[in-house]
Amino acid sequence: VSPLEFNGRDDSIFQAYNSKKQKFMEYVEYHGTYADIPVDEIVAAWKNAYSRDRVRKWINAFEQSGGRSAHHFDKEEITKS
Repeated sequence: VSPLEFNGRDDSIFQAYNSKKQKFMEYVEYHGTYADIPVDEIVAAWKNAYSRDRVRKWINAFEQSGGRSAHHFDKEEITKS
């Protein structure tokens, strides 16, 4: 999908379809408005969807990396729209 436009004031909603007009994603449930990122709720949902063991492995890998991501987004190919 193409990068989202964001002006810092208004919501930037993810695209429902990709460039081939195929369904890309959808919002399936509203979880409310938060003053800060609800990390505990997000992690609990991940554990429910992916299992406690898998989430624990993700957290351990992140902590062992010193908080550095294994992904290098700055080296990814740029999508032209």
